Amino acid sequence: MKKSKKIISLAFVVLLLISIVPMSASAAEVVYGNFSFELNGTTNQATLSEYNGNSSSVKVPDTVYGYTVTKIDDLVFYKHDEIQSVSLPNTIKSIGFSAFSSCTKLKKIILPVTVTSMGEYTFNNCTSLTEAYVNSAIETLPNYMFKNCTSLTKVNVNFYTEKIGTRAFDGCTSLKSLPNGVAITEIGDEAFFNSGLESIKINDTVTTIANGAFSNCSKLTKVNVPSSVTSIFDNAFSNCGENLTIIGDYGSYAEKYAKDNNITFEENPLLIGDVNNDGDINVRDSVYILRYIALQSGYEIPEGTLIFKRADVNGDGKVDVTDATLIQKYALHMIDKF
Repeated sequence: MKKSKKIISLAFVVLLLISIVPMSASAAEVVYGNFSFELNGTTNQATLSEYNGNSSSVKVPDTVYGYTVTKIDDLVFYKHDEIQSVSLPNTIKSIGFSAFSSCTKLKKIILPVTVTSMGEYTFNNCTSLTEAYVNSAIETLPNYMFKNCTSLTKVNVNFYTEKIGTRAFDGCTSLKSLPNGVAITEIGDEAFFNSGLESIKINDTVTTIANGAFSNCSKLTKVNVPSSVTSIFDNAFSNCGENLTIIGDYGSYAEKYAKDNNITFEENPLLIGDVNNDGDINVRDSVYILRYIALQSGYEIPEGTLIFKRADVNGDGKVDVTDATLIQKYALHMIDKF
């Protein structure tokens, strides 16, 4: 009988120990305020796995019980339509699929530069969102990131970002201009499908405009396409209406594309004398011509090209020392016109 009691007591102690020690030494679920977190003992990091609050203002903590909060899991804030503002710490590295989808009262979002990974549909159907500052160090804006954000008017993008993903701005009917992004090279499939764009200037880092990128943009009337663009898919501007005009440089791919697709083309107004195309007329332009005359590598001015038109400042059909001298005099305010 005594032996039996000892066995029962030992079993009780074992069960008690199991109940207070996590099943895994590397992970545990904890509650912290209105949040649930998964703690990883191996990395000392925490993942926000659930939100159970109902506040209009949410601040995600940077640490939980000594663990650094580095990830927001899939669907954490999905359909929390009471949320109007969210503050994210500079410890967040990853934001999951549809993490903020259908937060229909969310007005503004600032994503920290520490974020290097984001899932698709991140802010899908956030219909009150007007401003988004994507400071995140991501190469591609996720597919469907701002789909149906019908109030969105301003988007800033980090210099890390090189591509706008598929339908990233699909249905953003209040968006009249492109996101500010200095390193974007590719505009993805249907990136701005059915958006409110009206008159846009594509960044001169862009090289590719993909399939349907601006299709169904019924208000789009003017698109300034830089010479950096060397690939435009045939239906990139489908269903944009008869008033669409592509503005580009003489002899550029944009000109060829417009003519091949029966779209009105306008040549960019030339800044005669701006040989290096930096937006200014100065001594550097004169030096460019002199190096061209000296046959220095990298300083080419082929006849019939846009650079030739800018360099032939006196309009005599040649690019020579006379043009270089005129540019110098203009730059030194010795003459006020060519």
